[in-house]
Amino acid sequence: NSIVAFEKETGDVAWSAHTDEPSYSSPISITFRGVQQIIFLTAKTLVSVSPLDGQIFWKYSWEGGINIATPIFIPEDKIFISTSYDKGSVLLQMIPEGDQFLIKEVWKSRVMKNHFNSSVFNNGHLYGFDNAILKCIEADTGMEKWKHRGLGKGSLIYVDGHLIVLGEEGRLVLVEANSTEYVEKAGTQILQGRCWTSPTLSAGKLYLRDQNEMVCLDVLQRF
Repeated sequence: NSIVAFEKETGDVAWSAHTDEPSYSSPISITFRGVQQIIFLTAKTLVSVSPLDGQIFWKYSWEGGINIATPIFIPEDKIFISTSYDKGSVLLQMIPEGDQFLIKEVWKSRVMKNHFNSSVFNNGHLYGFDNAILKCIEADTGMEKWKHRGLGKGSLIYVDGHLIVLGEEGRLVLVEANSTEYVEKAGTQILQGRCWTSPTLSAGKLYLRDQNEMVCLDVLQRF
């Protein structure tokens, strides 16, 4: 099985589920209508399971690419997934039906094709890399609002009304989380190697890495 839960105190297997091959994507935990779900994007399927016993709540077939980006929960009832290699993205709606869930496609498009790193959601919009193009799209419709080239297949996180973006070749930029236009507030070349890892912000420290080294920046006074 491709999904396995372990007892944290002993390391023993608690349960296993689903026979699909695994992927590079990380799972997320959500609570919808009082029911906790762990959502996995495996090699071919988006699947929701119970953390208690591995019971499968629902599945959605998603084949044809290499699934790396993490699913995004958009409250109160939607899930966004995206894959590169010309696959695209889809917005799904979870609809309760008795003690089960129906999954409805809200929209499906090639407007956003996340490769290594996930998009981020803020105020009704998704910001992310469509391969090597940074884009903002409207979450409810998939409509493209703006795009910006020059950062390669970068990564980003959302912080206090801004996007901290690390370009694939090590350029760090601060961008407004602005759905109308691309507004760059600051930028600098911080690393020299290839950067495929998302920035990490913790306790006012920003951690960045390429394939050779890691840097830590004190950004507490900036946010």
